[in-house]
Amino acid sequence: MADSHIYRTRSNWIYLVVIALVGILAAISYFSIGNIYDGFIATINTAAICAIMWVVMIYPKIVYSNSGIEIHNPFQTIQVGWLRAEDFVTKYAFTVVTAEKKFSSWAAPSSSRIISRNIHDTDYKGTGLESRKVIATSDSPRSESGAALVLALRYSQNSVNAGTAGEHLVRKINILTVAVCVVSIGILVYTLSQ
Repeated sequence: MADSHIYRTRSNWIYLVVIALVGILAAISYFSIGNIYDGFIATINTAAICAIMWVVMIYPKIVYSNSGIEIHNPFQTIQVGWLRAEDFVTKYAFTVVTAEKKFSSWAAPSSSRIISRNIHDTDYKGTGLESRKVIATSDSPRSESGAALVLALRYSQNSVNAGTAGEHLVRKINILTVAVCVVSIGILVYTLSQ
């Protein structure tokens, strides 16, 4: 098994591209009619909105390693060693449960009820979920939270068996993402008040 694996939702890139295209088309329309000032403002606003969307939708990820799991949320990063993680829950989002607190990931939201119609028993074979007494819809490997759960169970089991599992719990504030959001919101407030 690889030393580390990064899990992040890929469909969010499509949303960011759509937002950027709409903003770019608005700026082009202003420039094409000769309104340079409004085109410049539209470009700045598009860049600020894309920066906020990057922080909220693209930056969140889960990093699995041999010693533990890192949950990168927009404003906080949590590192939990496999020995410190007591359970993994997928009720609303992929969540790591420790004795101190529960840590949910923005990168792996839970699925809707619609996916339960398409679940078959063979979907769970080889995932490590067979040992669970109750398998919820959100545990399905077809959902974001379920895929994150399967990876966590595999990395956790392999790390504990290999003796590389850690027992750390570290929480850090992401200063870069906070700064990007503050600057972007400041730019939007300033340009929209003009």
